[in-house]
Amino acid sequence: MLRLNWLLAATFLAGCEGARAPDDALSFRDTAAPIASQVDVGAQDLEGRWFLRQHIAGAWPRGDRTVQISADGTGLVLREVVLQCNGAIQCETGAVETRYAPSREGRFVRVDQGQTRAAYGGPAALWVLWMDYDRRTFVVGDPGGTYAAIFDHRAQGGADRIIAARDILDWFGYDLARVGETS
Repeated sequence: MLRLNWLLAATFLAGCEGARAPDDALSFRDTAAPIASQVDVGAQDLEGRWFLRQHIAGAWPRGDRTVQISADGTGLVLREVVLQCNGAIQCETGAVETRYAPSREGRFVRVDQGQTRAAYGGPAALWVLWMDYDRRTFVVGDPGGTYAAIFDHRAQGGADRIIAARDILDWFGYDLARVGETS
């Protein structure tokens, strides 16, 4: 009987191990596809007010349709407006700043990785996947495919650049069916 209990326990634990969600459960891209950041983009190129034009619903960014980026030495500060709720009833709008340090060309990592995502609005890594020549539109994402977003200096127009940005996301393996207009 004792052997049977151990066998049942081992079978149960093996079943739990197999039931775990895969590491890329929240990925919106084919992680076997190539991915790269644009090497000629630094923090100073990202400065200014940017309008969120398209992104993956439910993924970052979840706040306002605009972000403000400031260069901070070689790093950057991303400021966004988010809805912060305490419980199901009481919510208020607040600004959240996330600091990033450069890790490589066109790549930034969130400073103080020990903080929770609730404390910082931005994702752990910002990879600039593409920025147009005139610095009007850029695409960010990460190798894990946890988010993708297209930003532009204008709230409307620039359809050719938005199409180009989507082509880049497609090339890097993102599921374009999930990337849509902001509401």
